[in-house]
Amino acid sequence: CHDLDMARFISGLEVESVAVNGSVTVDPAFKDFGDIDTSTISLKFANGALGVVENLRFAPYGHDTQVEVVGSLGSVASGPNPQRTVR
Repeated sequence: CHDLDMARFISGLEVESVAVNGSVTVDPAFKDFGDIDTSTISLKFANGALGVVENLRFAPYGHDTQVEVVGSLGSVASGPNPQRTVR
């Protein structure tokens, strides 16, 4: 999964554990195939830091990929869609 590779790249750490939750919240057709359209992935890194990856198969406003890192001195965020992001 590219999202997990990106989390490893940004943190510079290996992931020690992963927990995943998924559901059908947008398109009921996915349930017919035993699939999901929405998921969250919780990561625990080697140094104890935590990460969360959110995935949706459908974004009505278009493709959206963002990353935010929060630390003890502040945060930094990046994404391709700043006009459509409310902060």
